[in-house]
Parts: sequence; structure tokens; C-alpha cells
Amino acid sequence: MYLSIEGVSKKFGQATALERVDLALAQDEFTCLLGPSGCGKTTLLRIVAGLEMADTGRILLDGQDLSHVPARERGFGIVFQSYSLFPNMNVAQNVAYGLSVRGSDAGTREARVKELLDLLMIPEHAHKLPHQLSGGQQQRVAIARALAVNPRLLLLDEPLSALDARVRSNLRDQIRDLQRQLKIPTLMVTHDQEEAMAMADRIVCMRAGQIEQAGTPDELYLAPRTSFVASFIGEMNFISSHDARSLPGPALRDARGESGAAAMGIRPESIVLHRQASGATATATATATATPSAGNCYPGRVRRAVFLGPTTRLQVETGTLRLTVDQPGRSAFAPDEDVLVEIPAHALVALQ
Repeated sequence: MYLSIEGVSKKFGQATALERVDLALAQDEFTCLLGPSGCGKTTLLRIVAGLEMADTGRILLDGQDLSHVPARERGFGIVFQSYSLFPNMNVAQNVAYGLSVRGSDAGTREARVKELLDLLMIPEHAHKLPHQLSGGQQQRVAIARALAVNPRLLLLDEPLSALDARVRSNLRDQIRDLQRQLKIPTLMVTHDQEEAMAMADRIVCMRAGQIEQAGTPDELYLAPRTSFVASFIGEMNFISSHDARSLPGPALRDARGESGAAAMGIRPESIVLHRQASGATATATATATATPSAGNCYPGRVRRAVFLGPTTRLQVETGTLRLTVDQPGRSAFAPDEDVLVEIPAHALVALQ
């Protein structure tokens, strides 16, 4: 692995920020540290950057121990949420700053600045001062400045959180495309699960100073190991053993305790609703024509329906459960309608 974090711990007074964290980052990988405020993700990034010292453990980059190497000598590019541009320098001068410090000649600086401003689609702003730019443009300049020195590692600390939704989405895609093009190993901190899912090759979900689970976006979404990961990444319906006992059937056998799981989970889009006919027999579904498995179906009632454009989010009650069900487009089911709720066995996930 290119970047290795081994047994890193950090305390601030009596508060534990990190507890024996181990993590490895591949050469061209884009990794996101994801978690709520206070989980330790920014502290870990700052230790990697050399801006904080770990109490225990070490940081290795391509086999070199960086534990006692000053931040300025690590050769990393760092982009913060606050942009941190030099207000008295124009865009070109900001981007060229690191090259100037390293003694690059004027021709090299000019060519590199032009290349990066073209890549980030802001060449027309080269002679503007930071205050003349929008937030999204300022963050592009900050990214160009970090990339100018050909960093060994790119560190991003919530770089998009200060931007509005549309600008954030566009810049998110641009950063990801740029990272793939330049093949720079990247470690980014974010609390936004959608941002992590869209950008990362691998997501490291953190909680209380420790890594709860690490894996590809689809692994963390489709196969979360804990209730925390399941709830932090996307929406999840939780079915406790108590709830399972109110809905006997083969689909919930593991939820009754045979797997040892604390609970079972199922994503809202995996639940299927069927119309009821006389005798509570399913005759049709809103999204498919297949006949449901009677052992997996339970009588229920739609309590709420919210149209969200691409999807409709329904709240459905069955037994002691109140389930969230997502259906594409406009749902055929209305509030107060009786339904059959199908919980497919293959979509259930055992959670600790």
C-alpha cells in the first residue's frame, strides 16, 4: 500500500479523538473519511498532513516513516473548507506560490499555472483577486494551488461544504474526474454520505475515534456490518427481534435470533408493496407483475406518501413496524390504503 496508517491514537486532554486506527491507501485511490462531527476524521487527516502529532502509531508513505517529518517537507497538497487564498495575490500568483517557494523558474511556473487553470476551467480568471471570485471559483483556485507542486498525496478537508448544492455537485464531479486523470492518491474528509458515495473508490466510515467499516461504496451500502453504518449511509429500515416476532415467516427467521444478529435491516427500495383483494390476497404490484411469496407478505397500511420527483417515499405500518418504502416516480398507492408488504429474504442484512 502507498499510504499506511498504523496504530494511530490521539487524545486532547481526557478526550480520545482516535484510538489505534489502522488504514492503508493504494497508489491511485480516492478514499473518503466519512462520519459525524467529532468522530476523529479531521484529526486523522491533520495527523497525516503533519499538522498534528499522534500520541502513538506512525504514518508511512511509500515505505518512508513520516511520523517526525514536518508538514512542509512531506510534499502533500492540502485543500481546506475555507479556501485560504492569499488575498493580495491574483489567481495565477496563488496557484504559482508553491512553485515559487521551491525556486521554479518563471517559464515553468507560467506553463504549470496555465495547465491547471485550463484543467479546472477557470483560465479567464487568472488576473483576478480572490474577492472577485465566487465560492466555487475560489475553491477551484485552492485545488489548483494544491496540485501545482505535483503532490505525493492530496488531502481534502470538507472542501465542498461551504458551497451551495448545485455548485457543490458540479465541483464534486470535477474533482473526481481530475483525480482520475492525474492519478494522485487522495484522502478526503466529509460528513456527507452522498458526496462520499459519488466520489470515493473506498469509504472509511468512522465513529467515536475508530473505523466502524471500510469498503467500496456498494459494499457499505449493500452489506453494512453494523446498525451505525447502515443508518449513516443511506436510509435503512431496522427490524428488531421483537418486531420480527410480530411478523412470523421465513423471510424474518434470522431476525428472530438464529443468526445472532442484533437486528435485521432492509433498504426502502427493496420493500415491495402489493394491492390487496378480498381475503387479503395479493393480485398485483405497483412495480411488478410477479406474484409475491405469501410467507414474506404481511398486511399493512400506507400512512403517508411524499412525492420527491424521481421517487415517492411512503410510510407503511405492518404489525409493530413502521417502514419507509421508496418507489420510482409517482406511487400508485395513497395514504390510508390497505396493502400487502413484501419483505424479500434476499434483501435482508444482518446487523450488529
